[in-house]
Amino acid sequence: MFFTDLGGSAAMLRLRELDDDALKDIGLARSEIEAAAFGRVHTYSRGRRS
Repeated sequence: MFFTDLGGSAAMLRLRELDDDALKDIGLARSEIEAAAFGRVHTYSRGRRS
């Protein structure tokens, strides 16, 4: 559990460094960073189409 949390925290810090355009390019909104870092966001369920 500790290593999982540490990994998520590191991912969250890296994602927060990105600007809004970069986040959009990878399919995330700024409000989704924490959920994405800890594996709780599924882009397929957000209704986006390629």
